[in-house]
Amino acid sequence: MKYFRLTILLLFISSIGIAQQNSFGVNIKAYTPISKFKKNIDESVPFGLSVNYLMSKENSRYSLGGEIGVAMYSTNDYLLDHQGRDIEVNEEDCFWTVHGVVRYDLVRTDNLVVYAEARAGLTTFFSSTVPLESDTGYSGEFEFHGTAFNTGFGSGIQRRIGSNIWINVGANLHSGSKVDYRYMPESDQSVSLEDGQYQSLSHYMGYRLGVSFDL
Repeated sequence: MKYFRLTILLLFISSIGIAQQNSFGVNIKAYTPISKFKKNIDESVPFGLSVNYLMSKENSRYSLGGEIGVAMYSTNDYLLDHQGRDIEVNEEDCFWTVHGVVRYDLVRTDNLVVYAEARAGLTTFFSSTVPLESDTGYSGEFEFHGTAFNTGFGSGIQRRIGSNIWINVGANLHSGSKVDYRYMPESDQSVSLEDGQYQSLSHYMGYRLGVSFDL
């Protein structure tokens, strides 16, 4: 969980740093892989967090911005033979997402917004192992597998719950290029992060439940 937690911390720090105008949000994200991508990761449900930032001119229905996030779709604890000693390690398969976003408000009132959006960006897959014990002499591993280019379209609803606070619910369908990634089922034990390698198109649905703040 080390790299996953570190990335989440960096996302929150980033949200504080960019929160200077317009709006930003913090979201819980879940994903549904599609087609061969879904088959290869054994119907796992990636789950994570994201932050987004949107800019708009006064009285405009258009907003421009971006979203960054991290999701984990596999985690496993097991014993690893390291220099003749069994040590307990945690192994994760994850991906980062970075997307530019164009949003258009289809319906906008003082307390409700219904919007459509288009996005384009990158999804980068990585894996890591970290020791769960100290003083083992094992520092862990980290490996990038591949980066896919994604385009997406979707919609959502925002409901005001405070003077500048909104609940945000939405979904996007992403079409992704072919990419290398990794998936090691919990029933199997890897020897290295090069085990369990797959390649396919990276289509997926993304769902979010978040809180947005007007700035």
